[in-house]
Formats: sequence, structure tokens, C-alpha cells
Amino acid sequence: MSGKVSIVIGHDLDASSADFLEADEVSLFPESESHPRGHGRIFDVAIDRAKNLDHHAAIVTHSECIVLRARRRRVEGLASLGDVKLYFVGGALGPREIVIDDMGGIDWWPSGFFEEALQEVRAIHRAQMERKR
Repeated sequence: MSGKVSIVIGHDLDASSADFLEADEVSLFPESESHPRGHGRIFDVAIDRAKNLDHHAAIVTHSECIVLRARRRRVEGLASLGDVKLYFVGGALGPREIVIDDMGGIDWWPSGFFEEALQEVRAIHRAQMERKR
């Protein structure tokens, strides 16, 4: 069996954001209504379901945790390049695929997207350094 999961990320998403995929099933994942711990599990359930039913599922989300879980599963060998696709929707160019290689690396990333956590950690580190002076 060969099902797959496509993850659609971007700004101002809604269920129609995945229309270009012609998926068998589209889930709009409101991550604000659940704990981040469960976000990765959403990907695991989706990929298992897609493989077992041999269909194409799409997750439309702003969840960084879902994207990270997909990258992790690629590195672990539990999801192949054909099993998981990642797309960024936004801007004048339309949907753009972000390839996740077998080491979990990505071929490009939209500037400023999902950078909030990194910016906060850097600010904490700067404040810690200032406080030590």
C-alpha cells in the first residue's frame, strides 16, 4: 500500500488551502485548541491512516510540531519521500513544495516563517548574558 500525507503551511489558511492537492481527505488542524504534545501524534495517525487506507490525506496547519514530526519520521526511516509532502501556500507564486530529504533537511524555507521560538530563545540568551555582567 502507498498512501501519503501532504502538510500545507502558510499564512491565512483555511480548508480550501489544500484544494490544489486533490487529496482524498483534508483536515484543518486548529492547533490553538490542543496541546503541542499532541501535534506530532496527529502526523503519526495521519500517515498510518493514509498508508492503511492507501489514500492521500492533507493536513492544513500552522503547527510547527507537525512539521518537525514529519522531518523526524523521514530521518528515522518511518516515512519516505513519497509518503510525506510539505507545501507552503502564500505569496504570488502559489503553492510551493518544500522537500524533506532523508536526513530531515529541507531544501528551502519561507523567510520569517516559524522563527518566533528561535527569536525568543536568542532573546533569553542575550538577557542571560546581560544579567551575568
